[in-house]
Amino acid sequence: MNARDTATPATAGGPLARRALLSGGAGLMAAGAAAVALPGTAHASHGSSYQVINPSNVPPPLGFSHGVAVEARRTVLLAGQVGQHPDGSWAVGAVAQYEQALRYLLSVVRAAGGRPKNLVSLTIFVTDLPQFQAHYDEIQAVWRRLVGPDYPAQAVIAVSALWFPEALMELQGIAALFE
Repeated sequence: MNARDTATPATAGGPLARRALLSGGAGLMAAGAAAVALPGTAHASHGSSYQVINPSNVPPPLGFSHGVAVEARRTVLLAGQVGQHPDGSWAVGAVAQYEQALRYLLSVVRAAGGRPKNLVSLTIFVTDLPQFQAHYDEIQAVWRRLVGPDYPAQAVIAVSALWFPEALMELQGIAALFE
């Protein structure tokens, strides 16, 4: 594989990304969000056990990675988390619920001995896909603030309901502790 086969091109979304997102492509979460170029080989901060995989014959990822290969010393399966506060109240709106749920996932990763960069797979179940898409730029800003510029293998799945009627989304993931 050469660098072209695994590197993600830096892009700002655009019509192709928006069309793919709005046509219901699983995990194609762009809505005009800027994507950060991810090298096909390990980042210095990840060591040699982490590789983003974005083949050139697959549409460029925008706000996610097609695959992430890791050699982990420990794998942590993360249960679904929602935007409910510890006191039982709910975060208001899609962005606030996303942030609260992501904070919970990251808390579990830290409790297992990892760091935010160890979150290598994320599945987001949403009850209102158009609302999620409308706030996607803000959601990506939360990701970059809490985790950083790199994106895991990721999918967004529209569902009719979640366990809690107040939940707008549920985030589930996998962390690979490779350090």
